[in-house]
Amino acid sequence: MCNTSLRRKSPSKRLNHDFSHLSGNPNLIIMPSKTQNVIQTRLCIAIRHIALHVKQ
Repeated sequence: MCNTSLRRKSPSKRLNHDFSHLSGNPNLIIMPSKTQNVIQTRLCIAIRHIALHVKQ
């Protein structure tokens, strides 16, 4: 499914920052830790989505 690097307990703020800009949601950075699983799921979907476009 997803890279294990996305499952670190504290993902780098830079990664969250970059994806917050891609998703157009700057609030992603300050979400509480209990939504971390949701964030990681969305990151996985976003990465997969980007990867598909890059392959094409």
